[in-house]
Amino acid sequence: MTSTLTMSRGDNRLFDSTVDHTKLGSGGLIGYSARFMAKRDRSDSNAAAVITKAGANQCAVTTVGSTSIDGIVTTTLLPADTTGLPGQYPTLLQWDVEVTDGSGVVTTVDSGTLVVSPDATQ
Repeated sequence: MTSTLTMSRGDNRLFDSTVDHTKLGSGGLIGYSARFMAKRDRSDSNAAAVITKAGANQCAVTTVGSTSIDGIVTTTLLPADTTGLPGQYPTLLQWDVEVTDGSGVVTTVDSGTLVVSPDATQ
């Protein structure tokens, strides 16, 4: 799935990525970890990412799912994640959400662009 997300610089933003139940086994996303990463360019190194979120209350599986129920990964962006971006013009970032199973197999479940608009209230 490819999505365009929008937010204002310095705001909170919560969004869900759906993992299609037809791609899940009977255990759903049990034992999976999740990671969100946003970069200025997809070819940037992971170390150069503008935003990285992983773990509880950052980017985590919130609905395990099964063969009949979609799984959900929830990402939470905080004001501190975007306050360092320019306040005079919008910033365009490339993002994705990956899940990793207990064996280390990584699967991208959602991706797209994130437009961070300047905030009028300073």
